[in-house]
Parts: sequence; C-alpha cells; structure tokens
Amino acid sequence: MILDSDNKQCWPELICEAIENSGKGIIVINSKNKIIQINDLAKEWTELDLGMDVGDLIGKSLIQTKNRDMIKIKFGKAENNTLVYFLSKRNTYSNVSDDKLVEYEKLFDQLYDDYLLTDAEGRILGVRGVSELTWGINGGEIMGKKMSEIKNCESLFPSTITKTLETGKKSVANYTSFIGNTFISTSMPLFDELGNISRIVTVSQDVSKMSYINERIQTVEEMMNFYRERMFEMYQNIDSIMIVGDSEEKKTIDKLILKAASVNSTVLLLGESGVGKDLIARNIHELSSRKEHAFVKINCGAIPGALLESELFGYDKGAFTGANSQGKEGLLHTADKGTLFLDEVGDMPLELQVKILEVIQDRLYKKVGSTESISVDVRIIAATHQDLEKMVEDNQFRLDLFYRLNVFPIEVLPLRQRRKDIGVLCKHFVMHFNSVFNKNITITKEAIECLEQHDWPGNVRQLANTLERLMILTEKDEIDVNDIDREVCRQMQRVNFDEDIQVNRILPWKTAIDQLADKLFMLTYQQYKSTTKAAKVLEVNQSTVVRRLKKAAK
Repeated sequence: MILDSDNKQCWPELICEAIENSGKGIIVINSKNKIIQINDLAKEWTELDLGMDVGDLIGKSLIQTKNRDMIKIKFGKAENNTLVYFLSKRNTYSNVSDDKLVEYEKLFDQLYDDYLLTDAEGRILGVRGVSELTWGINGGEIMGKKMSEIKNCESLFPSTITKTLETGKKSVANYTSFIGNTFISTSMPLFDELGNISRIVTVSQDVSKMSYINERIQTVEEMMNFYRERMFEMYQNIDSIMIVGDSEEKKTIDKLILKAASVNSTVLLLGESGVGKDLIARNIHELSSRKEHAFVKINCGAIPGALLESELFGYDKGAFTGANSQGKEGLLHTADKGTLFLDEVGDMPLELQVKILEVIQDRLYKKVGSTESISVDVRIIAATHQDLEKMVEDNQFRLDLFYRLNVFPIEVLPLRQRRKDIGVLCKHFVMHFNSVFNKNITITKEAIECLEQHDWPGNVRQLANTLERLMILTEKDEIDVNDIDREVCRQMQRVNFDEDIQVNRILPWKTAIDQLADKLFMLTYQQYKSTTKAAKVLEVNQSTVVRRLKKAAK
C-alpha cells in the first residue's frame, strides 16, 4: 500500500484503527522528515505531534524521554520514502532485567540490614529489610516520593545517596540512625545504556552488630590462648602427655583403660620399668568419674617402711618422737573420693600390706598412734615390674592382697615387643622437646628406622631420654642416622656382654642380628621342645617363635 498523502483522512479506516490500538507507539514520517501520522501512545512517550520535524530520529534504535524512560525504535520503509517508526517502552532503570533486579533485591535482603533504592532524581523506588525500623520511616508512605519532599530528609537518609547523585561514584560513610545505632552506609550507582545514572542502591550494615562479633572473636581468641598455654604446660611434664603409639598392643591397652575407667575396681598394672605404667594410671583416673578429685601417687620402694606407713595413713599427735605436735593427715586422706596410685607395690613391707588390704576390703584405716577407724572412699591402682605370683610363692607378698589387687590386671608390653610404636613415639618426643627447648629440629626416616632396631631395655623412658639428649647436643636442624649410631654405640659401651656371645668376624649389623636370633630361637626350642614354652622364656609371642624356626630351617 502506498502512503502518499499527508492527510490522515485519505487512509483506510482499518489502518487508522490499527495504528491507535496496536499497543505500540507508531510514528509515520514523509520524505521531508515531517510527522504525517502519530498515535496517542507515541505522543505520550515522546511529546511529539503532527507536523514536527523528526529528522534526528533517523538511524537511532534507542531514545530517552524526559522521564528517563528508554524507548526502543524499529522502523520500516513504505513507498515514496515514507518511514514508519514502531516504538516500544523499555522499563530500564539499569542495564539488567526486572527479573534480575528482583533476584538482586532478595540477595540484598539476605546480605544487608538495610536496603534503599532510588532513581536518578532521588525518588524512592524501594525500601527493603529493616529500614523502616532503623530509619523511623514507613516504606509505604515514602514510596514514589523524592527524598527532598520528605520532612527532615537530611537527618533521615544517609548522606552517601546525595554524594553519589552528585559525583556518579560509589560513596561510603558512617551513619547514625534515629534509634542511635551506627551504620556503615554504601551507595552505589547503576547506569543505563547511555551511561547515565538510572538507580542508586544504598545498603547499610549495623556496626554495633559487628562490634558484638568482634568481641566474640576476641573472647574465642582468649580461650584459644588459654588452652594453648594449658597444652604447653602439659608438654612441660613428660609424664602428663597422652599415650602415644600405633601398634595393636597399644590399641588393646587403650580399650582396657576405657573399661577400667568405667568402674571403680582395683587395677594392677604389670610391666617393665619405663613402659608407662604411671601414665596409664593417670589416664584411668582422668577418664573416670573421680577425675574432679585428687590423683595421689606414692612410690612404695622409694620410702622406708616406717616412714611409708605415716605417709600413707598419717599420724596422731604424739604418735612418735619427733612427730608434729598437731599430728598429720596422710595421703589416703588427700586421695579421698579420688585415686591412690601405689607404684612399685611389690616393694611394700609385709606388715604394711595387711593395712592396705583393710583399706581395699573395708574402706577403713587408722592413723599411726590412733585407735579410731576413719572411713575413706578411694580407688586403688597398683603397679609393679616384679612377678608378684613368684613373690607370693616365696612368701614375700601376701596372697590375699595379691588377689585383691589383681581384680583388673593390665600388662604393658616392653617397647621391643611393640616396635611399631617406636616411630610414632620418636616424632612425638621430637615435637615435645622442640616445644620445651624452643627449637625446630626434625628427625629423618632413616634415623627412626635405626631406633626401631634397638631393644630399648629402659623402654619408653630410655627412648625419651635418648632423644632429649640428641636434641640438646645437635648443632644441626635434623637428627640423622649418624647421630643415632653414635648415641647407640655410647650406650652399648656401658653394657656387659655375656661371655657366651662371641664375635669372630665383622658382619653387616642386620645380618649378624638375624643369624644370632635364628641360633637363639633354635637353641631354645631344642631345650624346651615347645614353641609355647620357648616364647615364654624368650619373652616373645608364640607366632614369632614359629616364624623364626621356619626361617632357620630353610
């Protein structure tokens, strides 16, 4: 169809109706760039009218109205150089879609205490979060209003909004709300396709809440420092560190400790000196219901019999010459409701054993020089490196006391029978002494392997002392196999070899050890005719004897 007339009356009625009701703004211009047809929607959006020259529209795909609305333009050519412009309004205050803006607003609700949305003229488009409580304004009443139209706007709204409007840049400042809370307010501009400010988003965070969080962080840090100091104090005493190891034997001990801690039965710890019986006793106490009360240790072999009795039971005033005139409470009194650890109980004199038996059986004792029985609630843990059964046979230890002590026996194997623990212990002691000596020394894998070959007759205590000495003497940052060799040789110089062992020629150390072990196991089996008896004599597991005999027979 040809639109060759500036007169609207010449157009078919159907076309005029379509122009008016299309839902789009439509402008028709002639070859002289004059508007020859425009519908009401286009007039409203553009403020153009019939006869106006609109040559500046040519070539544009987007225009902006005085209300900062964005108008998208598409056009088509008709005959006689007539152009038809189709206008559609874009609700673009920013270069993101409305769906995205809703999504962003939800995100701001979660991240910020306050959220205010304004346009480029300061007109309020949205109030989110708790702004109404913070700023003392009703969101419904101010929606659509310019900030300048609201009473006391300068005191109500953060200054960052005005600053961002003026500079077009992000602005940050402290802001005090009408309820007295201090906020950090940040205003950020959003730009349209033409680079002009379309919206300003203002968010605020309550500094008072942040102060509370900082106080909580400071409290947590103080607690961490407290527990760090407590751990350091624990490391200062080698006896108070945790039980360390990775062997099956160690895991078995852990299970027995937990079972012993769950009851109040008497425990008897058996094992060579230095295996850690003291530490096990402390762990049983700390894991038991008595942990809030005293753990009292006494070495029965380190104190003469007469003095041991007064130390344990206390004495009445005037009980003996030189006694305190006020008398004295004994260790049993101190251990009441707690745990009494009788170390080296095999060294306790026979006449004192019967009194300890009374404590276990009747929960009663008498002070030295007194006839009055005192009730006591105490858990007894005893330890010894001696063979108490043999001592009973030799009348050196009371049978009834042995039975009372042997309710829950725990045997702690020597280190040579749980070599898998040596490597873990080495790393643990190196870390411990680094803390004590304020050093940063490491130990090589080869050095640990060398230590694992040693029998350690003094067990864990000897291993700890050896590593302590090495860390004191070393001038390097690590302990290597050469340091171990020198230390082991120094210790071996103090050992008196049995004359039955003769060295006729030099062999590699591991080869010599293997040959000696094979001969020792074979000789023991030939003498006792039983792998069970051989294992008991050699103090190893039966499986070890069987394995060695098979190896020697090849």
